[in-house]
Amino acid sequence: MPKATMVSAQQLDTLRTALKRAQAQPPPPPAHYTLREVINLVTPEIQDLRNRGYTYKHIVEIIEHNLGVTVGVPALAKLRLKPRRKTAAGKPRPAKAIRDRIQGNDEKRIVDQRAAELRDRR
Repeated sequence: MPKATMVSAQQLDTLRTALKRAQAQPPPPPAHYTLREVINLVTPEIQDLRNRGYTYKHIVEIIEHNLGVTVGVPALAKLRLKPRRKTAAGKPRPAKAIRDRIQGNDEKRIVDQRAAELRDRR
């Protein structure tokens, strides 16, 4: 059986202090981004270029030159999908299944299933 690692009270206090300091700071940025994340992060700049008359083809050329990745014009348009709409309260809209459950549609479905099962027994 492996021997348990022992930690002193001072080490524990040091760890707690370091964790509390880390809570006060924003998390470090990721080391790598997906292409979708990159496009989402630079969407304001892309939109500014579009407003100045740049075509998606020109923007794709800039992206390909600077990132060294191949991006098609349709792919750029697809990657720039609009974020999910928000509710009046400013929260993201829940997925349909959750929304149905919140609105009671899930209960209606269960009742309908139960009625169908009773019809099938006859």
